[in-house]
Amino acid sequence: MAAKNRWARAVLGFRDLAPETWYALDFTLAWDPAERAGAALDFALAGFDFLAPDGSSLDFESVPGLVRTLPDPHGIWLPGPAYRPEGARAAALRLAFRVPAPASDLALGFRSWRNTAPFRVSGVRLRPVLTGPEAAPAVAVPRRRLGPEPLVLAQALVPGAGLVLRGQIFSERPDEHAAYAGVLYRDAAGAELPLPYPDTVSVPGHGASVNLPAKPQARRFTLTLRPPPGAVSVELGFRTWEEADEEPPAVELVAAPEVALEQALRLESLCGDDLLDGPAFLARLAERLGLEPGAEAGWLPGAAESGTAGESGAAEVAPAPAPLGRARALRQGPERTGRGADGRPVLRLAGLADWALPDPPDWRADPYRSVPWRLDYQSLAWLSALGDAAPALAAAWAGENPWGQPADPLSLHPAALSLRAEVLAGLAAGPLPAEEAGLRLVLVGAAAQHGVALAEIVGQNAFGRSLHGVQAAAALLSVARALPRLPLAPFWDSLALRVLGEAVAALIGPDGRFADPALQRRLDLVGLGRALAACLDGEAPGPDIAARVEAGLGGLAGLLDPGGRLPPSATLRRPATRRPGSRGSWPAAPTSSPRGRPRRRLPARAASPTTR
Repeated sequence: MAAKNRWARAVLGFRDLAPETWYALDFTLAWDPAERAGAALDFALAGFDFLAPDGSSLDFESVPGLVRTLPDPHGIWLPGPAYRPEGARAAALRLAFRVPAPASDLALGFRSWRNTAPFRVSGVRLRPVLTGPEAAPAVAVPRRRLGPEPLVLAQALVPGAGLVLRGQIFSERPDEHAAYAGVLYRDAAGAELPLPYPDTVSVPGHGASVNLPAKPQARRFTLTLRPPPGAVSVELGFRTWEEADEEPPAVELVAAPEVALEQALRLESLCGDDLLDGPAFLARLAERLGLEPGAEAGWLPGAAESGTAGESGAAEVAPAPAPLGRARALRQGPERTGRGADGRPVLRLAGLADWALPDPPDWRADPYRSVPWRLDYQSLAWLSALGDAAPALAAAWAGENPWGQPADPLSLHPAALSLRAEVLAGLAAGPLPAEEAGLRLVLVGAAAQHGVALAEIVGQNAFGRSLHGVQAAAALLSVARALPRLPLAPFWDSLALRVLGEAVAALIGPDGRFADPALQRRLDLVGLGRALAACLDGEAPGPDIAARVEAGLGGLAGLLDPGGRLPPSATLRRPATRRPGSRGSWPAAPTSSPRGRPRRRLPARAASPTTR
């Protein structure tokens, strides 16, 4: 494989794989002695494209053992030679993954990525290693089989804006009429709008419909919906043409359809080549929605019904959910950032030494050459500890980081982007000092830019069913509810709630088993799940999330040190719940694993202050 050429790859084909079976991929990776990117965790990429029997590529949401990647549908990043014994010239690697149904073939690609010199792959071998009930993943991967009863997707709309859905249909029997999507629009009162609807066909007994062919077996489709006047929501029912008394073919949606607004309201189109600040972005958005100039003034929190912004700087009283902030507090406790003896902000981030924030702030700062520090810095979560100074600092960040030209490219990483969106929305909706009332338009505009970006990430399932995906959906919900006057807020709210329910269900089973094997990500997911349940306060999918998190708590204790001593970490203490009559905060560790293997009970003598 050539050096640093991401289009250079070698593709190997494998046929007749057994669906729902774990496979092991063995190969040898050899590198050049002059390789300079040995410490890169993404030195190279093994990409996986799963295929139907007729060679059609299948777009799965997630595959156990693999992650979503941009160059290939799924993949595994291969670390560089620095993680091998010193002096080694090659390494034997083994990857494990579960073939998702209904795939039967695989196109496996080895792709150059960060390597500075050529590398070689040899001895590739693929073999099944686990079948039957033991091969089932910890959390069942949902299959969206279609039949006479519709599989309904409901989504709030943006008045006057089109909606685009993309997905893929699979049929064991290729057919020009494999399935269809029924379309139903509702008004603000929830009443059905009368037919006909644009770009649909009215079929007796089926209503407004859009045919979905499956020829070849797996076929991608795009539904472009033009809502009629007065429509505020749409329901799409995916089903087969056959009725209940007929024998329907085996047809399914390969994954949940991607949802996005029409092209004119996408972030790339809204910004173009312009470096728009917050107010200019809101004005561009109002123009694209066909509103009068200045209409964006009515979107501000505290704006009068006449559409003028409140000059007092007061905001609406209703609190907005802040699940990421709550989860962060559960994980690490109160923010450690404060002020020094001279009154200047002193940042304590990522467990590193204190750093005094310069005046004006340097948004390119990297004093410790630390990626975690930069992510924490760019998240702006530390602003919550600075009180009245926070809005001006957030506005300063927005001014120095126009969308498309960030001061630090790492600020676009999901770990920083999602949390920062929640912070900006909270400041935009909160009270401002009278002398800073003019900052509200800047903060609302910056939060709206983040909302549009997050909606595209969440709607297109860019992170798959992962912790980053849940964080992005939670942040989108925060922006929508902090700024409900934004015309896009109902669309964001509806999209975020649906994806949150699906994503958490894909990561935590009803019995509390986790899909992700990493303990740290499990703990982060537990903290975020508890925060989401508290913010939703009984609203769906909050109760289901709370039940899954509660079921998962019992198994976490058994994953700790086999000696039985809980590490003295706030991360491990805070997500737990106290049971009535119990001195400890952790539920009892199970005596057996979910699969029935024996597991040692934590000894009573291991109790320590960390469990109290």
